[in-house]
Amino acid sequence: FSTDPHPGNILVAPGGQLGLIDFGQVCEMDLPTRLLIAHLLLALAADNDEEIAHWYQALGMRSRKGSVELLALNAKVKFGHASILSKDTFERYKVLNSKDSLSRAENGCLCRLERLVQVLRGSSFLLGAPSCGTSLWAQM
Repeated sequence: FSTDPHPGNILVAPGGQLGLIDFGQVCEMDLPTRLLIAHLLLALAADNDEEIAHWYQALGMRSRKGSVELLALNAKVKFGHASILSKDTFERYKVLNSKDSLSRAENGCLCRLERLVQVLRGSSFLLGAPSCGTSLWAQM
């Protein structure tokens, strides 16, 4: 998948065909990583903090002190439904982060996936499209 799908990287030919350029931010996820992400999305859809933290750690995210709440909140902000994005969530995240910290194991795909989700969220917001929540993915 590409994590750089902005209009400058999309060309439209005279016949209306689309062309993509600039594949510098492309990542191909192996099957085990895709399965971990699927488990994370299902945990997010179920709003199960223990499971969210478990699968997020399996993808390489670490909490220095093992905070389930911090891991789950970070995953919800990055991959969950956009309705979580609020001032209260930000304030809670600041409190949790002041007591603990997160780090990511070397996993370029996780970082790129986080970026892709942010690009899609921003594009959906600008286009007035409803945010695709994990509850929709859970139904698939």
